[in-house]
Amino acid sequence: RLLAKTIARLSAQNERLDIATIAPPPPAPASNGIDRLTLATDRLNKPPQVFVPAMQCIAPGRAIPSARIEIWDASGRGSTNPWPAVEAWVTRNEANLAEVRDALSLPECRPTLNYSDGFNMLLPHLSKLKGACTAMNISAALAAREGDFEVALADLEAMGRSASAVAVEPLVISQLIHVALLTITFNRAWDVLHSHSWNDEQLSRLDAALPRDNPLQTMVTSLEGERAFGLVTMRNMRATEIAEFLDGLTGGIGGGSVPFTLPDSFDAAAELADKMTSALAASIRKYLLLPVWRFAFSDQAIAGYLDGMQELIDSSRKIIHEHRMGPAVPDGFAEETLPSTGLLDWSRNVFARTTIPTFQRALEKAYTVEIQRTLLRTDIALQRYQRQHGRYPDSLEALVPEYLGTVPVDLTDGQPARYRLEPDGSPRLWSAGQDRVDDGGDGTPRDSHARSRTHFWWRGRDGLWPQPASDAETADWNATLRNHARGTTNAAPKFQMSPALMRRYGLIPPPPPDPTNPPPENP
Repeated sequence: RLLAKTIARLSAQNERLDIATIAPPPPAPASNGIDRLTLATDRLNKPPQVFVPAMQCIAPGRAIPSARIEIWDASGRGSTNPWPAVEAWVTRNEANLAEVRDALSLPECRPTLNYSDGFNMLLPHLSKLKGACTAMNISAALAAREGDFEVALADLEAMGRSASAVAVEPLVISQLIHVALLTITFNRAWDVLHSHSWNDEQLSRLDAALPRDNPLQTMVTSLEGERAFGLVTMRNMRATEIAEFLDGLTGGIGGGSVPFTLPDSFDAAAELADKMTSALAASIRKYLLLPVWRFAFSDQAIAGYLDGMQELIDSSRKIIHEHRMGPAVPDGFAEETLPSTGLLDWSRNVFARTTIPTFQRALEKAYTVEIQRTLLRTDIALQRYQRQHGRYPDSLEALVPEYLGTVPVDLTDGQPARYRLEPDGSPRLWSAGQDRVDDGGDGTPRDSHARSRTHFWWRGRDGLWPQPASDAETADWNATLRNHARGTTNAAPKFQMSPALMRRYGLIPPPPPDPTNPPPENP
C-alpha cells in the first residue's frame, strides 16, 4: 500500500516513472555514424603507450601547454621524449582518423538501445566513443604543437561530438562517460588555446567548437532513467536476486562457498571455524531473512528508494534553476535522510543507501565539468579581449556582449565568476571551489599530497584557473625532467619551482628585511 501511494503521488507530480517515457527516440539510420565510427576505431592501430599531457599544472594558477613540453613521464617507466612516437602513430592512422571525424560529423552517432532490457542492456558503443575521443585527443595535441589550427580545431570538434553522442542516454554510466569525454575535450581545448598566439577569428571559432550540452541537465535525466529502471527491477526481484544485487553494491551480503580442508593446526581450525560461522550467518541472511524481508519490507524499501531519488532529483533541478550548487546536495545526504541505525531502518532504506550516494557523486562530477566549461570559455574571451585591446580587462563585464553573452556565473554559489587584474597586468580567474568559500583566488592545494597535474586547479582552496607558464617556468620544468631522465628510469619526481618563482606566486613568504639595509623612510 505504501509503494502504491508513493507511485501515485510521484505520478501526480508529473514525474516520469516509466523508462519508455524517458528513453530518446532511436536515431535515423541515414544520419547515424555509429557503424562507421565502430569500423574506423577498430581499424585504428593501437595508440602509442603514451599519455599526451594537457593543461599540465605545475603550480597553483600555472600550467604548461603540451606544445611546449619536450619531455615527460609518458607511461610510468620514466621520462622520455614521446613526440616521435605520437607523430608516427598519427601519420600511420591518417585515413582512419579522417573516417572517425567524418562519422562524428553526422547528426547522430549512437546505437539503437533496447531499454526494455533494463540493467542487462549492452553498451559496447561507450568504449568505441571513448576510443574515438582518445584518438582525436592525440591528433589534436600534435596539431597544436605543429601550429596547425585547422586540424586541431577539427579534432576538438570531433571530441566534443563524441561526448554529445551519449548525452541523450538516460543512464548514469553513459553520463559519467559524457562527463569524462567533456573533461578530456576541455583540457585539450585549454592546451590548444595557449599553444600559439591565435588570432581573434580563430579564437572565436575555438569557442564555438566547444560542446554546449549541459552535463547537469543530462545527469538529471539519467537519474530519472535509473529510478525507472530500479523500480521495475526491484519489484521483480526474487530474494536470491536481491542478495546478489546487494552483494555487488556492498561487497557481500550473501556469502559464498567455503573450501573445506582438514585443519592441521589449532590456528587453522580456528580459521576454519570462523569461515564456517561467517558462511552460516550469510546463508541465514540469504535464505531466511531476505525472503522474510522480501515479503514484509520490500515495498517499503522500494518506496524509500523512490523518495530518496526524488529528493536527489529535486536538488539537482534546484542547482540548474538557481545556477548554484550551494547546499542543494548536502554532505552526508544519505546518512541524514536515509538512516540505518536499526534493523527496521535498514530494511526500509537498504536500496536507497546502496545506490543514491553513488548517484550523488556522479552529480558532483557533472557540476565540476560545467564549472570547467564556464572558466574555459571565459579564458577564451579574455584572450580575445587581450588580442584586440593589448591588455586584459579590468572586469568581466567588459567581455559582454562582444565576447560573452552574459557575465559568467560561478556554479558553486551562483555569484559572478571571480576575476582580478593583477598589478603585473596578468589575469586571475577562479571559482570559489569545492568548499564554496571564496578565498580570494588562493589556489594552494587543500591536500598537500595532491599530485594530479590535470585537475590540480580544482583541488585548491579556490578553483584557480591556470594561465600559461612563463618561458622561465617552462624551461625549469623541461630541465628538471631532462636531468631526471639521464639519471634514472623511475617515475619523475614532483616538480619543484625555484624559490624566486614560488615567492612570486605567493607559495612561500617573502624573505625578511635585511636589518643592515633598512628601507628608506617615506618623506
